[in-house]
Amino acid sequence: MSEVARAADVATGTVFQYAATKNELLMMVAASLLPRISAPISTPQSTSRTTPAEAIERLIAPFVDMVHRYPGQTAWVAREILFGDQGPHRAEVLRFVQDLEEQIAEHLPKGDHTSEGARLIVTGVLTELNRERQGRADHGALAASAHRIVTLVVAGVSAAGQRS
Repeated sequence: MSEVARAADVATGTVFQYAATKNELLMMVAASLLPRISAPISTPQSTSRTTPAEAIERLIAPFVDMVHRYPGQTAWVAREILFGDQGPHRAEVLRFVQDLEEQIAEHLPKGDHTSEGARLIVTGVLTELNRERQGRADHGALAASAHRIVTLVVAGVSAAGQRS
């Protein structure tokens, strides 16, 4: 926090007025960046020839790109999304994640498992990001892992809808 204060040329107490902890400061920065990197998701380019999996992969592509550009920071954000303490900036990021899940659900087959499928995609990608950070997955393999997760979830939601 003191390094941030020095870089911003403000007192350390000023930084604490905006974020009580390092994790909340990280969430504050993430919350300010998410609208910029997610601009493409508000206008997905779906066509009649676009499969649900392709449309969903377009929605998550900006985040996969961020992982490649800022692997350490995005892994920390992912960990905070999954396991962090409550706080106002984390809540803002979680609202964004909820919006992303809803947009993903719009591309899944409609049925009893649509929202769970969207949630599985988001949490699956976040988990794969953490696996990569921990060295339990190949560095740079997130795009391929995300593709497999999306493909499996779309197939599963489709199959569940056919059995209903």
